[in-house]
Amino acid sequence: MIKEEVLKREIKHVLHFTKIENLSSILERGVFPRTNLNTCNIQYHFNDEIRVDYCEDASCHSISFPNYKMFYSYRMSNPEQEWIVLSLSPRLLWEKDCAFCYSNAASTEISSIPLVERKKPEYFLKMFDNFNEYPKRSELKIKDCCPTNPQAEVLVFDVIERKYLQGIFFQKQTTMIHSQENIEHMKKVPCRYGGSVFSYRSDYEFWRSSRAVNPFDDLF
Repeated sequence: MIKEEVLKREIKHVLHFTKIENLSSILERGVFPRTNLNTCNIQYHFNDEIRVDYCEDASCHSISFPNYKMFYSYRMSNPEQEWIVLSLSPRLLWEKDCAFCYSNAASTEISSIPLVERKKPEYFLKMFDNFNEYPKRSELKIKDCCPTNPQAEVLVFDVIERKYLQGIFFQKQTTMIHSQENIEHMKKVPCRYGGSVFSYRSDYEFWRSSRAVNPFDDLF
């Protein structure tokens, strides 16, 4: 069911943003959940000191477009920090152990749903539903390949091997060139710098004024 829906919606990217310092390790080993990194004693630079979704055994990903509100807040909290965005094959959506969250995984609405339920294909489909509290997807002109809520997430409870890596987006051209020249395994990886992955979705005006975009409203 998931594979058919991915093909129908022409979903081409699963995206994962991380700090530039993690690039070498990812190219060598793949994307690891935090618990795996700790168990294997792999050095890494985390985004959140505390995982509010309480799923440290999973890595967090977005479908077709990054969770731009969260990504923006990270970048603004430390403007000197450089980031990359990984493009991963959508095959992982049906080949890996995934939980599908139609809103932010840290929200009470999502975290109260048992993981075993969120791993069902029905919850993947729900990421693209129309919801009563939001305008219809057609009104917001959301692309078929994008989940309805821009903070929708996919939690992956497996290591994502390097074979799933489709490309890397860098913030700066100079960093991209330096990485291509100095990091092993970079030569065959398609790379770009800048672009819309460091911006926001076209329907951001609605979500900017909506409580639905803030995962912490019901936590504090």
